[in-house]
Amino acid sequence: MALHEQLPHHSSLTRIRERWGKERFRRIFKRTVEACLKATIATTEVVPIDASLIRAHVSWGSLTEQHVVDVLSENQSEHESEAERKGRQSGKYKKICTTDPDATMATNARNRRLEPAYKQHTAVDDKVGVILDVAVTTGKTNEGEVIEPQVDEVEAIAGVDIKVVTADASYAYAKVNGALERRGIGALIPAKAEPIKSRVPLRHFRYDAKNDALKCSRGRILRPARPIKHGRFFYSKAKDCARCPLKGDCYPKGGLTKQSLSVTIIRHCSARPPPSPAME
Repeated sequence: MALHEQLPHHSSLTRIRERWGKERFRRIFKRTVEACLKATIATTEVVPIDASLIRAHVSWGSLTEQHVVDVLSENQSEHESEAERKGRQSGKYKKICTTDPDATMATNARNRRLEPAYKQHTAVDDKVGVILDVAVTTGKTNEGEVIEPQVDEVEAIAGVDIKVVTADASYAYAKVNGALERRGIGALIPAKAEPIKSRVPLRHFRYDAKNDALKCSRGRILRPARPIKHGRFFYSKAKDCARCPLKGDCYPKGGLTKQSLSVTIIRHCSARPPPSPAME
């Protein structure tokens, strides 16, 4: 379209999308991105990724409360276990939108009010802001569930590997950092605010990549323990912490027993896998 031409009405775009289908729009989008990459207008060296909530165009009157057990029992598949069904229950009653059931209730940091919403996940070029990939999900979808397939999609379109991904603290999960590290991608993601207020916060533990160890604020060394799915635990010796003035915050009231030491590891000393050179 030329700059002087009038933009079409949004309802026309909706009808065109329904007539052409999602896949054709996707092919057009990919060809546009490929043209930008070929002309070096955009690159995939550094790719910022973010998600935005989009309020569904529905009225508050279309929302209703439906008993969660009834909803799940009606939509439960034959292969879904009872434990999985109970794990997805978030309360006795759950609000749903009768006119747009795909719009799920969600909220953001600025507006704490639950609203029927969708979520747009966008990957852009860091050079001039060319949109490299867009994915739309329901509002309750966590950002960490989408970032891996989105990275794979951008690399498939570009034909080259991404070097660095930047994102905000909503992507600060061990599984996200681990997934990017396995792909050889540097992750510039700030840590989440600590959920536990303590005189010994996690940020006071420094990771020594050379020796694969942690050092606490009192200078004691914590060694790596057994690996877990999305990270590792680090531990200290009980004798090193016996006379520490901060042991009341690191250890439970039971004292420096072997059992309480393992609790301390879980509460305060969990850490993600050591970063790659690019992440350091």
